[in-house]
This record gives sequence, C-alpha cells and structure tokens, in this order.
Amino acid sequence: MSLDPEKGNDVEEITSPNAPSARLDQKVSVLEDKIDAMQTRTNAVEKEAEVLKERLASLNDRLVALEKVA
Repeated sequence: MSLDPEKGNDVEEITSPNAPSARLDQKVSVLEDKIDAMQTRTNAVEKEAEVLKERLASLNDRLVALEKVA
C-alpha cells in the first residue's frame, strides 16, 4: 500500500497482494446467486407443501365422511 499525497489516505496498488480480492468478490457473488436460487426453490417447495397439506386435509375429510356412511 502506498500513501496518496493528494487524499492523505492509504490507497491499494493494483499489483498488491489484494489482487486475489477480486477473485474472492467473484466467488462471493456466485455464492450469493446460488443462495438466491436455493431460496427461490425453497419458496416453491413450501408453496407445494401447503397445496399438499390442503389436499391431504380434503382427502381426510372425505375419508371421515365415507367412514360415517359405511
């Protein structure tokens, strides 16, 4: 790192050891995209689970009605 005399603060040099930081940022971005995709799938699964619960409740109601008739 070198001192920028105009700004009076530390400035990272392009050739600094922090160059791998760009690769890490890219990896973080990819992981964030994967997390978003997993969240989307999770939401879809939760909606499907709700539909299945409703169907199960309906089938259970029909079963109870059939048992009363039988």
